[in-house]
Order: sequence, then structure tokens, then C-alpha cells
Amino acid sequence: LIPKQYLVIQQKRHKYRCEKCHGDIQTAPAPPRIKDGSSYSDDMMADVAMSKYCDLIPIGRYVKMAERSGVPDLPPQSLIESTHYVADFVRPAHELLKEEVLSDKVLHADETPHRMLEGDKNSNWYLWGFSSTKAAYFEAHDTRSGDVASNFLEKSSCEFLMSDIFSGYGKAVRDANNLRISVNPKRPLIQNIYCNAHARRRFKEAKNRFIDEAQFFVDKYKEIYRLEALAVDKPPEEKLLIRKQMEPYFEDMKMRAIDLAPAFSTKSSIGKAISYFLGNLKEFMAF
Repeated sequence: LIPKQYLVIQQKRHKYRCEKCHGDIQTAPAPPRIKDGSSYSDDMMADVAMSKYCDLIPIGRYVKMAERSGVPDLPPQSLIESTHYVADFVRPAHELLKEEVLSDKVLHADETPHRMLEGDKNSNWYLWGFSSTKAAYFEAHDTRSGDVASNFLEKSSCEFLMSDIFSGYGKAVRDANNLRISVNPKRPLIQNIYCNAHARRRFKEAKNRFIDEAQFFVDKYKEIYRLEALAVDKPPEEKLLIRKQMEPYFEDMKMRAIDLAPAFSTKSSIGKAISYFLGNLKEFMAF
């Protein structure tokens, strides 16, 4: 193990002037930096940002760690400020990621709570993610409103949105489609498609009380997932042929769900799982 080392590097920049008139003084340019004039090197700024945002090390703890390595009294506020400079520096890459995702026809979307510990009165923020097979793009907002997804989809080339069955994504697709119809009626509309993992999880949870009824669906999904594993990395045509073999399993689940639905309360775990599955079967099978 080689411990981290902190070094102070002194840069000396020569000044030049005309030997005849002693004017036109020119200073050798400094090396390009994330932030011109900063006392922190690019390496230092990157290390602070990675520690805070990737390793979740608070700046105060980073200061104490640096002190153990022989560098006492690093000012926390200036370290926090350095992460803002890094954010500004990588912003063009962030915007390019957004353009990459916006250009894809099939997008995946999800959101998750994101605690804001400083800088805002509202601590309950959300991290919104939009991804394709090529790139992933994230935005942080202080709301779970579907307007966030609406604003993103309105600028996209998306034709299929894969998500969970959160009403905000339904609203976002409706808003984006209404805009497309008003601007260019010939443009393809966006279709909601839903993730089967959520339906499968509801049946697994229902096994706690309704093991015999729920096990049937869990077993069918096991076969569906087995086929999907075979389809990974296959060409599109071959992948679709493999997925065609899933249709009997979905049909079996549909018929069993229809038979079982009248026998259970819609408020029970198995009743909720059945309603969830039947109510969104078209979107579950769209893949």
C-alpha cells in the first residue's frame, strides 16, 4: 500500500520584453487548468470531487484525512467550491450525454429519492435517470412531478419509453405526444412499455400469504427470464424469435389471473399483483 501524498508544486513563469524599447512585456502562459488562478491542481480538484460524489466522503472528513497525510488546515469551503469548478468543467460532456440519450428511439426512465443535505430548504429531492444502450443521463430536481419527464421527452426522438407504472411517466408521454401531434402529425408517437420485474416482484411478495397461487406466476416468469437470458447479445431477428417462445407463458398467466381474480380481494397482496399484471399486460408484452 502506497499512501496518498500531497505535494506543493511551485510554477515559475518567465516574463519577456523587447530589448530595444523594454516594452511589450509578455508572460509565458500558464498550463491549462480546470480553474485558472486556483491554488488547487486539476488532480486535487478531481480527487475531492470523486471522494465527495463517488465515495460519499464528506468534505470535513476529507480535510481530516488530508491532515493525517501531513497537510493540516485545508479550508473546507474552498474545497467545496473546487467541486463546483469541476462541475462547470465537465458540463459540456453532460450536455453531450443528454443529446446522445435524446436521439435514441428506446429510452429507459426511473427516478429515486435523493437527500439534499445542504444548499436548499427542501431536503427531499429526486434523481431522475434517462438511459439508452449508448449512454445514461441524470438530472436532480426537488420534485417527483411528471413534468420533469415531460420536458425531457418533448425534445427527444423517443418512440418507446420503458419505465415502471408511475403515473408521472404516463402523463409525460401524453404531454409529449400532444405536442408532437400539434407540431408534426406524421411524427411517430411515444408508446409506454413497462418492466416485467415489477410484476414478478409483486407475485413474489404475495407468496408470503398466498404461496400456491403466487408460485404459479413466479415459475412462469422464471421460464420467461430463462429465455431472455438466451436472447442476450443475439441479433435483433434472432432475439425476437426467442421472445416469441415466451407468448405461451404470458397466455397461461393471463388465463390463470382471470380465473383467480374473482376469488380474492383487490386489496390483498395476490389481488393487487393480479390487477397489476392484467391491467398492464399489453405494455408488459411490448418488448
